Amino acid sequence: MTNREEKPFDLRDRTKNFALDVIEVVEHLPQGLTAEVLGERLVARATSVVVDTRVSKRTKSNTDFIAKMSDIEEGVDECDLLIEILETRGLIQSEVAFDLRTEARELIAIVVSSLNKAKAR
Repeated sequence: MTNREEKPFDLRDRTKNFALDVIEVVEHLPQGLTAEVLGERLVARATSVVVDTRVSKRTKSNTDFIAKMSDIEEGVDECDLLIEILETRGLIQSEVAFDLRTEARELIAIVVSSLNKAKAR
């Protein structure tokens, strides 16, 4: 997993690193239907957050930016929930879940701050 002491400042880099960390964790999930279904959904959502973050840099209006950032917030929040479920089911270690959920919450805070600034315009 990414060294949490050296977090990049750029949201695009942070969401990409988050997705890469998620992929690494999912690749080591135990076999079983629950792990497979939740793992696939988690990877899909984490990678869509990266795509949405990249797209948000190219929006044409403040309204489009707000909509895209709202999608990012929702995606990261869903990732946080899926990680919590995997941890609760004992499919990932608590330490791993803690690191991923901490990063998810930090990403949400960054996105909400950006949303609030954009809405104030």
